[in-house]
Amino acid sequence: MIKGQLVSNTVWSLINHLMTRGSLMLAAIILARNLETQQFSNYSYYQLTITMLSTYAALGIGITTSKFFASATIVNEEHSKKPPIATLWLTSILTTAIATIAVIFIPDNLINPGNSISKWLLALGVFILGLGIVPSNAILGLEAYKKAALISIFSGLSLLVGTSIAVVHRSSTIAMLSIVISSIIRSAGESFVAYSILGWKRIAIGYPIKLVHLQEVYKLAGPMLLVSITSASASWLVGRVILSQENGAQSFAIYAIGLQWFSLALVLPGMISRVVLPRLVHASHAAIESFQLIRHASKMAFLCGIIVSLVGVVCSPFIATIYGGEYSIKPWFLWLFLFAALLAAPINTIGNAFIAKNMQNSWLFISLFRFFVLIITAFTFSELGAWTGAISYASSYLTFSALAIIIAKRNYII
Repeated sequence: MIKGQLVSNTVWSLINHLMTRGSLMLAAIILARNLETQQFSNYSYYQLTITMLSTYAALGIGITTSKFFASATIVNEEHSKKPPIATLWLTSILTTAIATIAVIFIPDNLINPGNSISKWLLALGVFILGLGIVPSNAILGLEAYKKAALISIFSGLSLLVGTSIAVVHRSSTIAMLSIVISSIIRSAGESFVAYSILGWKRIAIGYPIKLVHLQEVYKLAGPMLLVSITSASASWLVGRVILSQENGAQSFAIYAIGLQWFSLALVLPGMISRVVLPRLVHASHAAIESFQLIRHASKMAFLCGIIVSLVGVVCSPFIATIYGGEYSIKPWFLWLFLFAALLAAPINTIGNAFIAKNMQNSWLFISLFRFFVLIITAFTFSELGAWTGAISYASSYLTFSALAIIIAKRNYII
């Protein structure tokens, strides 16, 4: 991929992500300033929980979807070698349905502290987000970033409209429903785009489901399932540690704000890693081209991480005030999350190189290592409230990035 293509795809992917994540962040700021602390904490916990559980339901299919859909567009491959997309998609729908039913029957104290959120609302959120995992990752594999950006504009606006209604009625439940509605709009649009690009015949490959198709799917999705579980569980488990302490709701709300800025700092680096994966799949047999692409994209991601983190550090005193006077957010607190984001900036790109080269087991090992460091640190500093999250993220990503770079160099990936 020439630099111009990389930049163009990154820009459209950035617009897509900004409308998706940016609208969520803007909604959180609006809600933090207008809802009671307990209501905002409930909303933040709901968003974190349905994201985690829908990731569980995906069974590692997210990155597998991107790789499969990228492979489906390779024109010189025989039809018989095309990936079984139908098996992938139908399996995702089935596991999402099972996870949704499980949410209804899981004891309240495991996922719903204080019974403050409707079980049916949790189940609905898991179901809708779970159904959207294949379409959203298909868009990445198909490199349909411009169309995805346009869809995200509509879904993001719907979220903000729902947020405004929630503020008028002072209702965190309406705010939660607005997440669900915007997700429905985005998933429907992305599914239509995937169908319009590939057509029915290529999407139907892998139907009816056969054992050989499932083996092909979970050869990659199996290790990625554990990667997804650790990634999705990490922030939620740290949040539960924080909630269990004195003034847990207040601390958790501040922790959720820190996570938002961690995610924001990774927007540009994340976009670069996203647009690189399909190109890596296409260049998997050209070692020199693949090596150059990974190094160039990693440097770009790290540079973007530096720029965003520096802007965040400079603006941190102002950032701390935009959520309202109820939240005591110190600049150092945000700096730790930005430091973690800076360390993570090039690593997702390197991780996608592991996936493209079928080294998912190595990536699983690195991800598990980060997870254990994060959880151990969280329990060690559990009495520090929201600072528990900041310290845990900074320490875990320090070890995570170091280990990823060492293994990548040993395997001549970078």
